[in-house]
Amino acid sequence: MSTTETPRPDETRTPGLTRRSMMKGAAWSLPVLAATAAAPSHAASVPVTPPCPTFDACGLYGSSGSVVFRYSGSPATTGGGFTVNENSGPFAGSYWSSNLAFGPYVSPDCTGVSYVFYGSRYNNSFLNIYRAKAGAAGQNPTVEVVGPIPSGPSWAAWGGMACDPFGDLWMISNLTALSTTQIARVTPQTASTLSSTFVMSAVGLVAGGPNAAVAASGTIVPDITFTGDGRMYGLIYSTAAGSSGQVWLCEYLTDTLTAGGKMTISPIRQVTGPAATVSTSNYGFAWLGSATTADSGAFYAVNGGTGELYRIDPATGVSVSAGTKTSPATYDYAATDLASAPVGGCSI
Repeated sequence: MSTTETPRPDETRTPGLTRRSMMKGAAWSLPVLAATAAAPSHAASVPVTPPCPTFDACGLYGSSGSVVFRYSGSPATTGGGFTVNENSGPFAGSYWSSNLAFGPYVSPDCTGVSYVFYGSRYNNSFLNIYRAKAGAAGQNPTVEVVGPIPSGPSWAAWGGMACDPFGDLWMISNLTALSTTQIARVTPQTASTLSSTFVMSAVGLVAGGPNAAVAASGTIVPDITFTGDGRMYGLIYSTAAGSSGQVWLCEYLTDTLTAGGKMTISPIRQVTGPAATVSTSNYGFAWLGSATTADSGAFYAVNGGTGELYRIDPATGVSVSAGTKTSPATYDYAATDLASAPVGGCSI
């Protein structure tokens, strides 16, 4: 894999998916199916491209092996039906959604923005990145291979995924120390195609901000998420002096990602409550908010062994139990990841 930075001006991106159009805040928050206006009779023979089917952009989703499900209600459960079930389909046994991301996509086959899932297996011997698209009315979702995972460090698998508001896919190595963590970004487009090579960071992160000492040693908890304003967050389990045994909410400074350069992570505040007790068994991380900033909503983490969901207050770091996984059971972990779209106007 080339690690050369690929230029990303607006005009090189998919039509309708420019940086300007994607950062219009609430106007971009949720997909809107185009209304069909009455057309004059002489235009009746003009082909009309159908609107893209889409999953609900405001969902809080989890995965287990080859199945994607949704948390809903208060307290949240997953018993309201499955979103994507490929446990018995052509991708059965691939565990294609062990790592899960959710975000915007512009398809050449239909009109408008749709929200899709991306997935990969927590095992670098399985090389594919997958995409799951919603089916049209009365049809099942479809899963397709988009391209290969990045060539990452041999000592760790890729263990976390998230989509930013531009539709780019970010990946992070699993349960690694600050000195051995690696991050990658790519723009997925049509099936079996990645529109650019991965932008790969150097191995290792740089700790920044007033709480940088928290990240001096410890383990990066294996998932990331984006808020609607394009900021990337995650958790770290600290073993540094003065904070050993603590879990901290961190921001990854995305503007510091360069090919071959070390990205900066900035610890923000300590997390307390049940999510902190679970520590590195938080196998997923997501965010939902009423606006686009982190403090307009809440972060969510999930216990991989039990599927218990935790809500984390961005302002205080206090976590509380918010629900649990009730079905399905398809893998050796109850929940292998969480995913949410980087949009505002949402709640669980």
